[in-house]
Amino acid sequence: MKTVNVSKSSRSVQALLNQAREEDVVVRFEDGSQFLIRAIDEFGREVDAHRRNKTLLAYLDRCADSDSLSLADVERRLGLSQRKASKRKQR
Repeated sequence: MKTVNVSKSSRSVQALLNQAREEDVVVRFEDGSQFLIRAIDEFGREVDAHRRNKTLLAYLDRCADSDSLSLADVERRLGLSQRKASKRKQR
């Protein structure tokens, strides 16, 4: 991916980019070629970085393959679900 800086004097480009802040913009040329202008948010970049992190993906695969407990099971095993119920009765 290439990054291009746009000067403030490029009013038509600035207007186009301001529109793209609100919604995706498709730029269509007379020859039929089309381009998408989309605002990039930091969350999207972070998700992309995590998708490329092979170590993280391998770890998540190992976790998915292992036996797991639901939150309710953990609370039950630790006796926490009974405490919550008794606290609700006291209120």
